[in-house]
Amino acid sequence: MASLTGKGFSFIAMPNPYFGATTISLTLSQDAEVKLELISVLGQVVGVLENGLKSEGAYTFEFSSSKYGLNKGVYTIRLSVDGETSFIKLLELE
Repeated sequence: MASLTGKGFSFIAMPNPYFGATTISLTLSQDAEVKLELISVLGQVVGVLENGLKSEGAYTFEFSSSKYGLNKGVYTIRLSVDGETSFIKLLELE
């Protein structure tokens, strides 16, 4: 499990490491501009899970590398909430 808390939000990925898929949960304490991106080990954005204004509340996003046509491995989730950026590293096991 990997989790972070920032100003106005909490962010968790479970399970992590994972087989097949993991769930990313985001809780916002107020309306916010949210961008949730998937970053490769080379630093390239390889997927966008969310991008836009979200209302206060709880959200879940499923991530599987196969859904994005990617190989199993290490990825980083970059979350930006109203300009504050956080990162969680994900590891998909074989």
